[in-house]
Amino acid sequence: MRSVSTQWRKIVARRPNRGIYSIISLTVPRKIRLGKHTVTCSLEQEFWNQIDDIAADRDMTFAALIEDVVRGEGRINGRKLASILHVYAMWYVKEKAALSPRKPASKTRGRNH
Repeated sequence: MRSVSTQWRKIVARRPNRGIYSIISLTVPRKIRLGKHTVTCSLEQEFWNQIDDIAADRDMTFAALIEDVVRGEGRINGRKLASILHVYAMWYVKEKAALSPRKPASKTRGRNH
């Protein structure tokens, strides 16, 4: 798996006057070359890890995977690329899960026999 120099972290933040705690995920930017242009795209570290794993799973380089994913999308900026990669990563995981055999659930699960 590819290491990223920028650390990703989660912060539990309290929203003022609401008393609500929420998790804020910080994004990690990467510069990606698409044809003649360089695009800066920011995703959460989990998504970058997933994209790296998908590239390895498909025996492709990171750059080749990105080129393959965005082929035919026209002009792409950082936000559009981030959206495309989010959807692609979720789709890939869903398709891979659908193809993998599932273990049958144990009927005695949770019971003491």
